[in-house]
Amino acid sequence: MTVIEPTRRNIERPDQIKKNSARLRFWHWATAATITGSLLTVLINSTLTDRATITRVLQNELGKDSVTVTAQQAGSVAHALGDKVWEVHTYFGYVLAGLFLFRLVLEAFQLADQKFLRKLRSAYLQFRVIKKNREIARHEWAVKSLYAGFYVLLGVLVITGLFPGF
Repeated sequence: MTVIEPTRRNIERPDQIKKNSARLRFWHWATAATITGSLLTVLINSTLTDRATITRVLQNELGKDSVTVTAQQAGSVAHALGDKVWEVHTYFGYVLAGLFLFRLVLEAFQLADQKFLRKLRSAYLQFRVIKKNREIARHEWAVKSLYAGFYVLLGVLVITGLFPGF
């Protein structure tokens, strides 16, 4: 199996190639999988387990076997299916909260040159103050700013998911 090597150069040390720690790469892929799973549960609940659709399907399919099901009975089954999907969504939410906490702890224990806040500050200084390698510095600042925005949104998702009345 071939290894994919990063091609981006470190802006502070152009002779070095950026490489994130294994823990950070794990966090990245685990978070991506968890968010994907969570979004899939929302998609499933808004389409496949829609109460009106499930009610119709249950009545039609059971009617083929001469089983009579009222709309209320079929609606109860649809509601139960939806609840099961939301239960899975809740588990994804707990995993996401754990991963977010893991990322915060990881930030505290990362090597100094791999800390996000340090990289964000460095990108800002390179772009606004030093003005060296302007194009690369602007790209770094934009990327780091987008990451910061992502972390803020992830924090909001976790807080509002854990404390719905917040």
